[in-house]
Amino acid sequence: FFGIHGNDVLESVCQNIFVPAMDVNSQLISQGLPATEIYSKTFFDVFVIMGGCGGVLCLLLVILFFGKRRSNRNLARFATVPVLFNISEMMVFGLPLVFNPVFLIPFLTVPVVLTLVSSLAIQLGFVPVPIHTVEWTTPVLLGGYLATDSIAGSVLQLVNIGIGMLIYYPFVKLFEEESLRNAEYRMDRLVQVLQV
Repeated sequence: FFGIHGNDVLESVCQNIFVPAMDVNSQLISQGLPATEIYSKTFFDVFVIMGGCGGVLCLLLVILFFGKRRSNRNLARFATVPVLFNISEMMVFGLPLVFNPVFLIPFLTVPVVLTLVSSLAIQLGFVPVPIHTVEWTTPVLLGGYLATDSIAGSVLQLVNIGIGMLIYYPFVKLFEEESLRNAEYRMDRLVQVLQV
């Protein structure tokens, strides 16, 4: 939200805390035991930060399907390919999400909710524990399958996208209404200046 790239800043922390979980799972599997470590770097890359920080893929889809402002839809179209590979800077700085109080709540809420939903789905046995390391740039749906060796991983990603879209939807609507009000205000000011 403040323009600091959190993943880069915290990369060493993630490497020390979440990467060893995949090693533990690999060792358990090699011994014929089930994987137990849910919270790994792959878990967060695949099920939580889809499209990049803040679950930006969900925001992009809301704008593409429900957005009314042409400029926002155009930005979303240009950003689609990078966001599919979890590169979110075009949306984060282009919309912008940075320093935008309208998007603060969903930007912070979506990853928390997706973490809870994903961990619950894994704990209840609907989705296998991620057992393979998947690069963070792996596209959605493919990443879920590769991480879990199960189509259930891809289905969980689809569910998470739907949940994220529901969270972002009212904020996109509010943002577009606010943008329209600001544009009308600027137009009124311009007309006043031109009349003088």
